[in-house]
Amino acid sequence: MMDTETARIFMESMEDFDRKMSAMSQYAGDIARRTIIIVSLVIFLGMMCTAYLFLLVNELGEDMQQLGGNMVQMYQHFGDMSEEVESISYYVKNIGDTVSLMPQIAQSMQAMSGDMGEMTVNVGQMETDVVNMDKNMGSITVNMRDMTNRFGVMTQNVDYMRSNINEMSRPIRGLNKVMP
Repeated sequence: MMDTETARIFMESMEDFDRKMSAMSQYAGDIARRTIIIVSLVIFLGMMCTAYLFLLVNELGEDMQQLGGNMVQMYQHFGDMSEEVESISYYVKNIGDTVSLMPQIAQSMQAMSGDMGEMTVNVGQMETDVVNMDKNMGSITVNMRDMTNRFGVMTQNVDYMRSNINEMSRPIRGLNKVMP
C-alpha cells in the first residue's frame, strides 16, 4: 500500500496535470474561436467583393450594349450626312460656273466630303471595336461566375475544417468533464 507522502505527491501531480490540461484546452478553444471568426470574415469579405464586381461587370456590359447601339446610329447619321455633303458639292459646283468665287467653295465642300468619308470609315472601325469589347464582357461575366463557384467550394472546405477542429478537440472536452 502507498504511504501518505506518496499519495500526497501523486495527488499534487494529478492536480498540476489537471490545471495544465485545462489551460491547454482553454487555449485551444480560444484559438479555434478566433480562427473561425477570421476565416468567416475573410470569406464574407471575399463574397461581398465578388458580388460587387459582378454587379459592376453587369452594369458595364449593359452600358457597352447601349454604346454599341449609339455607335451604329451615329454611323448611319454620318453616312446620311456624307450623302448630303456630296449633293451640296454638286450644286455648289454648278453655281461656281456662274460666280467667280464659287469654285473655291466647291473645292472646300469636296474636301469636306472626303473628310466625312474618312470619318464614316473611322466610326465603322469604332463600331467593330465596341462589338469586340461586348464579346470580352461576356468572357468577364463567365469568369466572375467561375470565381463565385470557387468561393462556394472554399466555403465548403472551411466548414469541413471547422468540423475537423471540433472533432480533434472532442477528447480534450471529454477530459474537462472527467477532471473538472
